[in-house]
Amino acid sequence: MKENTEKYFLYIFKCFYQRQECEPPKYHIDFNYLYKLSRMHDTQGIVFYKIQNLEIFKSSDCYERFRMDFFSLARQSIFTDKNLLYLTNVLTENKIPHTLFKGSVLRDFYPDKVLRTMGDIDVLVEEEYTQKMILSLKKAGFNFETEHFHGNANVFNYNGTEFEVHSIVASRNCTIHSGNFVEFFRKAQSHIIKKGEYTYIFEPEYHIVFLMYHLLKHFERNGCGIRMFLDFPFFMDGNSDCIDLEKVKVLLEELDLVDFAKAVLHFCEYAFGYKVPEILKSNIDEDVFSLFKNKIINAGTFGFSTEETISAKIQRGKINTGSSSKLMGALKMIFPSREYMHDSGVWNKSIPKIFLPVGYVKRIFIQIFKKKKGLEFIKSYSSYTEDELNYKMLKEIGISR
Repeated sequence: MKENTEKYFLYIFKCFYQRQECEPPKYHIDFNYLYKLSRMHDTQGIVFYKIQNLEIFKSSDCYERFRMDFFSLARQSIFTDKNLLYLTNVLTENKIPHTLFKGSVLRDFYPDKVLRTMGDIDVLVEEEYTQKMILSLKKAGFNFETEHFHGNANVFNYNGTEFEVHSIVASRNCTIHSGNFVEFFRKAQSHIIKKGEYTYIFEPEYHIVFLMYHLLKHFERNGCGIRMFLDFPFFMDGNSDCIDLEKVKVLLEELDLVDFAKAVLHFCEYAFGYKVPEILKSNIDEDVFSLFKNKIINAGTFGFSTEETISAKIQRGKINTGSSSKLMGALKMIFPSREYMHDSGVWNKSIPKIFLPVGYVKRIFIQIFKKKKGLEFIKSYSSYTEDELNYKMLKEIGISR
C-alpha cells in the first residue's frame, strides 16, 4: 500500500504540472500516508487542490485536515504578498538596491502562486548597504531576529513573515563536490534584471544554476523533496522564450554541475512529464535512478524527514578525502573543515585557525556527552560496509567530484 500511495502522490504532481484532472486511484491507497507525504514535502495545498472533488478522498478521515491546511496556506499567502510588498517599498524609499530570488520569484510561474509555499523570503542586498538596510527595516517595524550563515545573512520578521537578507547568495561550498560555489556566486550582481526602481531579480539562466546549487547543497546530505524539483519545469517553461540553454550549460560546466542538472531534470521528466531539452538529457542507469528517486520521496522538503547515518557520513568523508580507508573517512567526520564547524554553530570562523583544535574538543564533547553519539559511532564504525550503490549514484549524478 505504501508503494501505491507514493505512486499516486507523484501522479497528482504530474496532473498538476500538465494541468489535467486527477482520476481516482485504481488501487488501494492510504490517505493517512498521503497526508504524511504531503506534509513532509510541504505540498498539502497542491494535493488538496487536485483531488478535492474525488468522492473517495472526500469520504476519507484526512479530508478535513487537508482542507484546513489548504485554507491556512491561502490566508498565509495573502499576508506574505502584503509583507513582501512592504519590504520592497521600504528598501526602495531608502534607495537600497535589492534582488529577490528563490521562492518569491518562482511562485509567480505556478498556475496559482498560493500553491507554491515558502518558509521564508530570500533577498540579496550588497554588503555596502547592510547597515543602512538594518536601520531602515528596524525603523519600519521589522523585528531583527539574528545574524547567521557566516554573518552573511540577517533574519527579520514582519507580521509573521520571515525574511533572510543576504549579502552573498552562497555561504558555503559542498563537502563532496569540487565546485567553488562561493566564489562563483560572488558575481551575482552582474547577473540581475531590473523589475522596479530598486528591485531586481536574477537572469533566468543564472537563477537556474543557483537553484541547482541550492538543491545539491541539501541533496548531498539528507536529500530534498518534490517542491524543489517542481520549481524547475514551471520556471523553465515560464521563461522558455528568453532562456539561452547553451548559456545555462556553460554556467553548469563552470561548476561541474552538468551531470547533476541532467539527473534533476530526468526526475522532472519521470515525475511530472516535463520535456527535457535535448542539450540537458540524461542517460542515468535504472538502478541509480531508483535510488535517486527514493531519496527524494523519503527526504521531505529540505531532507528534514531523514537523518544522515554515521555510516553515510563516514562514506562522505572518504569521498571528500579521496581515500579508500574508512579510518580517513571517520577522521574527516570527527575533524571537519573550519567552515563546517562554523555552519554547525560549534566554532566561529573569525577565530584564528591555530585555535581550531579547541573547537574540535568542544565538538567531540557535545557529540559524546550531550548528543550521546559515542556508542552509536563505535558500533557504526566497527560494522561499516561500503554502500556501493549509493557511491555509484553519487558518482554518476556528478556529486562526488
